[in-house]
Amino acid sequence: MSEQIKFTIDGKQCSADKGSNIVDAAKLHGIYIPTLCHLDGVKPGGSCRICNVKINGRFMTACTTEIAEGMVIENNSPEIQELRHVIVETLFVSGNHFCPA
Repeated sequence: MSEQIKFTIDGKQCSADKGSNIVDAAKLHGIYIPTLCHLDGVKPGGSCRICNVKINGRFMTACTTEIAEGMVIENNSPEIQELRHVIVETLFVSGNHFCPA
């Protein structure tokens, strides 16, 4: 049996297995964090940056960050939504991506 870690995301108290990343832990509680590069069976790399969340006032990728006891995560704020919008625009402008994947 895995150790359960308690954390908060957007004000909602949650728990997940120790070693889980934020994207997977949030999904267990019905909380959506957008991703482009986080695929089942593939080691997370954080390359698309769409899953950025704010932890202790600092932006971090949710797919590569493990949950920690007492962690407070912001996922759905206007600031984060704007950051994600800018990242998607930058991806399209740069053209340095593989759309079918």
